[in-house]
Amino acid sequence: MKEAQQTENISNKNFLREVLPNDFELNRRDKVNRKNVNILINVKEATRVRAFTNAEATSLHNIQQKEKDDFIDFCQRYPYFEGIYYSQLNKRTILNHRNLQALDDIQDIKETKKRIIYQIHSQESFSNFINRNIDFEKNNPNTINIPIIDLDAETVNERLLLKQKTEWLAKSDFTKIAVIFRGRIAFSRSWNLALPRFTEEDKEIYVFEVPTRKDGGFSPLIYPIMMGANKVCHKRNIIGWGSGSSFIERTWELINYPSISNGLADYNGQNRIQFIKSDGRKTAINPFSKWDRIVQANEFCRTDLNVPDLRQVIYLKKAFSHFF
Repeated sequence: MKEAQQTENISNKNFLREVLPNDFELNRRDKVNRKNVNILINVKEATRVRAFTNAEATSLHNIQQKEKDDFIDFCQRYPYFEGIYYSQLNKRTILNHRNLQALDDIQDIKETKKRIIYQIHSQESFSNFINRNIDFEKNNPNTINIPIIDLDAETVNERLLLKQKTEWLAKSDFTKIAVIFRGRIAFSRSWNLALPRFTEEDKEIYVFEVPTRKDGGFSPLIYPIMMGANKVCHKRNIIGWGSGSSFIERTWELINYPSISNGLADYNGQNRIQFIKSDGRKTAINPFSKWDRIVQANEFCRTDLNVPDLRQVIYLKKAFSHFF
């Protein structure tokens, strides 16, 4: 099915929409080191994103305690957010039981109740997928447990497997579902297998690993939101961050400084241009742009995207034209 044909299915009766900050973006905020840089952004969650190489992923048990200590530190450093530990793995990574248990243990801290239910492999069998989710929920009755699925289903068998998993999740008692973003082509190819089933049951949909680089001049964050996601989060790039000192506009375009607007967010009585000029440090512009992207995006979500049908939002007309 072509993306242009999918626009008729874009809707979500749960029209909560948020952009979750990750640890790198929070660090960029800290790097600017100004008390009047907003951090309370009407979002209650933040993610500690770990981009593992294959070698690291297959030896997680060796760094398990350090990862857990770092996650505790993250949650304590930013107590106004509920922390989510997100493990960014290659699609072909296969974990053994020991490393899967390591991921469970890293998340098992008193500072947060959110837990992602990782799988041995992104294409885990249907029976193993069910058993893993049921067992995790049974063993963790006092936490908020979030199953995760990979929409990158290329073959007929992979699509059938994805259909089975999404149908089971839709009927399950899980209220939140995490989805891995493997690129726009993979996402658009399989999204319609998941979205109708999840929205019918009023599931809250998280999308992780959204790219940071421009897509036709736009922030890729807006694409899964327009497709029906509730909460989105950037991936961590092992090398570089992408987009330079680009600032997000109300159209969700990424514009390089200094050709930017004032934005919607308020920084202690200043708009973002006033804030940059009052700061005066050229070295602060790049880290500030990374944090401002999260702040502004959530302002746009709160102000413009609080409607069921995003096709009616005037500021998204150019984005719809590009993506669909």
